[in-house]
Amino acid sequence: KAAHRLSRMTAVLDEYARSETGTERGPAVAREQRRGRDAGRDAGLAVIARLRRRLPRESARKRATLADRSSIGALGSDVDPSHLERVAMFADPTDEPGADAQIIIEQGIGTDEPIALLRTRGAFDNDSGWTVLRLPAANEPGDAVEAVRVPLADVVARRGAVRAMLGLPPGWGVIVDDERVRGVFDERDSMVWGSATWA
Repeated sequence: KAAHRLSRMTAVLDEYARSETGTERGPAVAREQRRGRDAGRDAGLAVIARLRRRLPRESARKRATLADRSSIGALGSDVDPSHLERVAMFADPTDEPGADAQIIIEQGIGTDEPIALLRTRGAFDNDSGWTVLRLPAANEPGDAVEAVRVPLADVVARRGAVRAMLGLPPGWGVIVDDERVRGVFDERDSMVWGSATWA
């Protein structure tokens, strides 16, 4: 399983390296590009840290009430299929939650807001470990949110794009906005594809 995921990640990294080798414009441009990437990485780490602080605690996951399907509207539109192929490169279908699993969704997410899907260890028997959160603004406190439970099967039925993400390991997350996957990060908060920030 680990070797399979490693080989897919290597393919993505090779592609990234090929796209980043265009330094023929000189060392000054290369330095400026590195500085921009470093600033973006630092901003991305701050976004991911705020997301992790917003995850409902284990006790809150357990007491979350079962909501109706209207909460699934928070997941917005389906995602561009070409982006899902990228996400699927890091996922392992054998790690997907069972058919009776539930997903936790932050209360009050608007349909036009950027969201993040994060996977943690489950807190109850059929907890998928997956949580959907609104992407917090830079000046927003990182307090844990109140959330509801929704059957994962209902989410997949209404938003098929979610299936491509389900096999990501615990600790990983996906940032989605405007029908696009903006970034995928791992348990060490490293962006393995895309970015946690954008203009």
